[in-house]
Amino acid sequence: MKELENNVVTALISMRNQPTYETRFEQNAIVKKALRAALSHDESFNYAFDSLGKLMGTMIAPDKAFRLFNWNLEKPNGEHLYFGLVMHYDKRRERYLITELFDKSASLIDSEPEQKALDNRNWFGALYYRIIPFEKGTKTYYLLLGWDGNNKLSKKKLIDVMAFSGSKIKFGFPIFRQEDGQWLRRVIFEYSAQASMSLKQYDTKKSTLIVFDHLSPSSGALKGHPEHLFPDGSFDAFQLDKGKWFFHKDPDARSKKSQNDKYYNMPDDAQPRQ
Repeated sequence: MKELENNVVTALISMRNQPTYETRFEQNAIVKKALRAALSHDESFNYAFDSLGKLMGTMIAPDKAFRLFNWNLEKPNGEHLYFGLVMHYDKRRERYLITELFDKSASLIDSEPEQKALDNRNWFGALYYRIIPFEKGTKTYYLLLGWDGNNKLSKKKLIDVMAFSGSKIKFGFPIFRQEDGQWLRRVIFEYSAQASMSLKQYDTKKSTLIVFDHLSPSSGALKGHPEHLFPDGSFDAFQLDKGKWFFHKDPDARSKKSQNDKYYNMPDDAQPRQ
């Protein structure tokens, strides 16, 4: 496994050292091939991948249901293209399956992406940094917190939800209830590229919260321009209740904010590996 891991690391470093986007994109195919070769061995599911983990995401879901390998490639215009391989044990076939994620976020931007039901071939790409399993009825879903470098003017954070349907992967379910009562399949925050936005899991004795910075324009005249949105020092949250996530403005848990409070001045979660 160490030799197979080194092959992926070497290919990934070579990809990032290529002089042009075209050659980086070509080399990325070698990265995927090397990673697939490593994942063809069952022991790769629990292998540490310590060296590779410094260069790309190698997360295992808390319930061990799947493992996600996740990385990005920056385009010349500052936009990002994302890649992912999901390793999941199929009980019916009695073997591990590898599912590739294909980033189609660029074609989804103008078509209400927060309302789209997607799959692995039509994926709103991001670098994920947290997997949160939760139950809805008898089915397990996975909340995914992610970062998107977007472009030179703005960045994005997103909350997506993933589930398995047999051997297939589905993204986006109408389980996020907004303040106005609207239901969304995923939540996308866009804000200034000069800012850092916090988006974190926070567990209480009764429930799970996803707590995030409230974003406001730097001036009233700039309302409606996400590249001028910044955290304003307050926080909002989605709270889990019977398999759905409900919006809460300025949650009670931070009503006595201090330097010891978990919400105080929270740093940016994502550590993009570019």
